[in-house]
Amino acid sequence: MTMKGKDLLTEREIQGLRCQMTPQQREDFISQIATMSRRDLVRSLRGMPCAFDLDFTDDCLESMELDRLRHVVLAASLHAKSTVRKAV
Repeated sequence: MTMKGKDLLTEREIQGLRCQMTPQQREDFISQIATMSRRDLVRSLRGMPCAFDLDFTDDCLESMELDRLRHVVLAASLHAKSTVRKAV
């Protein structure tokens, strides 16, 4: 996944996620994010336990296109899950 030409997930992290989630789990996870409202997406992003900073302003999140916000939440969620699994 990329954002403005910068990789959010490295190829190694993507490979790791493929090993950690079944195809059905990945599909369910993506479907869940695809059906979330803006309010739920923002709440999810704000409450995400990450080993990295998510420093989006409220104005940024409110003005972001909904599909773009879903992409950000998906990428951050996958990255956070891979970070948590590496630490365990």
